[in-house]
Amino acid sequence: MSAPARSAAAPTSATTTATAASRPSCAGCDLTADPALERIAEIIHEAGLDDERFDAPEAPGLDVVLRGLSMIGDDEHTMTITKPVFDGLDEYYRRATLLGREPA
Repeated sequence: MSAPARSAAAPTSATTTATAASRPSCAGCDLTADPALERIAEIIHEAGLDDERFDAPEAPGLDVVLRGLSMIGDDEHTMTITKPVFDGLDEYYRRATLLGREPA
């Protein structure tokens, strides 16, 4: 069974806002200075565009989860539900960076 077609709008708008909400505002920041945030951005890019620019095997799963959540509530509900998901991704990739391997 093939994955559903993806559009850039659904995952990108909810995801970007959820990730940004978990961090202080930093207009003009170099996001590549934060390896965890850079990795999450790559996953979000692939979830939204699926252009194979980044190796992000997590992207199809994230895309399905975000699409499903957007089907059961409005944007505010989706944002409320996805914030802990993105906080968890952020913590996972921060620990992976510190450990130099996937955390247990």
